[in-house]
Amino acid sequence: MGAEVQGFMALRGLDIAKLVFKYPKFHKIIDTMNLRAQESGLPDATRVLVEKAHVNVKTVWDEQFIIEAVLKEKPVIVVANHEFLIEPLILLSQFPSRKNLFAVAADFAGDFFGEAVQELTLPISFKQDLGAVLRNAKSIKRGIKLLYEGNAIVIFPKPTSKSEKWRSGIGNIVGKVLDREDIFLIMADIQGVGQNDITKIFFNTIGVKSKSLDYGLRISRPVLIKDLNMGGLSENSKERILQITDHLENYYKKWVESSNS
Repeated sequence: MGAEVQGFMALRGLDIAKLVFKYPKFHKIIDTMNLRAQESGLPDATRVLVEKAHVNVKTVWDEQFIIEAVLKEKPVIVVANHEFLIEPLILLSQFPSRKNLFAVAADFAGDFFGEAVQELTLPISFKQDLGAVLRNAKSIKRGIKLLYEGNAIVIFPKPTSKSEKWRSGIGNIVGKVLDREDIFLIMADIQGVGQNDITKIFFNTIGVKSKSLDYGLRISRPVLIKDLNMGGLSENSKERILQITDHLENYYKKWVESSNS
């Protein structure tokens, strides 16, 4: 499927989502999500919606005890695939509770969720204008600060088009924390998502349908950023960011291929 068609389907899904989110029953769900976000963080907030939507996730942990220990309390960057709209919900709903976990999210996500959830996101824009550049730079700067303060951040660096490479924001963030000895990387591969699943989730949530939605998720063993062998990089800042981004993308692809073999 071409990037243009995927983009059209995503917009169509967003339009449907906006209509459903105006449904009174959904207001109560959003209120509950915001309460959970405020009390115990994004993972618990997403579980509210995922449970209402009859979503089942079969999670395979490369080493569950160690992964969960890092996800609960260590500074960590989680990277995952994101072809459609619901991957963040699937992924975050499987994480242990954590108040100081933040996720990169498209700036239009604020149209759906309340203030408590929005405060735990790093908004990015896909527009090509100065406002978008400034907004994205602000989120990157905040992401770096959050990691230095011991928080967790979740990033979805791959555009919806399968032919495109990872966005360089992740290279910018990782490049600024290479000197740290205590920041981990965890990778996740979300499987089984279809282009119309956003609509199915919303219809399940408001009771129009009740057919369960089944997905797969694999989560890698943590690795320290400092152990990713990114020495000898260019001194030019822009080239260095691109090199780090490419290195991380290749590292992720090799892990996915090995886990599927």
